Amino acid sequence: MLRVSRGLYLLALMLTCIALLVGCVRTTAADVATPNPSPTPTERIPTALQVVRFSGPPQNHVAAFDAQTNQAEKVQRLFSTMRALPPFVPTVSCPYDQGGGYLLTFRDSEGIVAQAIIPAGGCPKAQFSQSYGCHKLGGSTMDQIADTLGVQHAALMRMAAFWDSATPGGPIAPSVPSSLVLPMSSCH
Repeated sequence: MLRVSRGLYLLALMLTCIALLVGCVRTTAADVATPNPSPTPTERIPTALQVVRFSGPPQNHVAAFDAQTNQAEKVQRLFSTMRALPPFVPTVSCPYDQGGGYLLTFRDSEGIVAQAIIPAGGCPKAQFSQSYGCHKLGGSTMDQIADTLGVQHAALMRMAAFWDSATPGGPIAPSVPSSLVLPMSSCH
């Protein structure tokens, strides 16, 4: 049993090293598609938002979080704001990321319009589905998400407060976002 745990630890360490090396690759702004934050006539407009926290490895003991809103105006404002953020251009290695984060699902009456993953650690970015690209998070993005959902800003934790946030016996966030259905844009 100890040998298996050590093997998994070494595998995780190797994967982390590879991820850090990949983060060191220089990318120019021309390599990253910048989506148009204004909708085109054929583009669907989201009217609802669901945000689910996921933990990454189960040993992270991350508290569960699942909130949603149907306030169309707030959802549309957040969606437009996030799409208008500058493209994420990885020019340096990102800080250590233990996995986990938030899955944002934007919906309209027909279903899912777009999804975005915001990692709890690493570089501050929003990795959108489809052609919406990868964007650098602004300092107030998490606050705007909290305002859109009508929750306290502290409810959307980042970095050190994120891991080991679950109370003993309390609900734990899923390891991976089970409701991720759309392919993600590349942030490299």
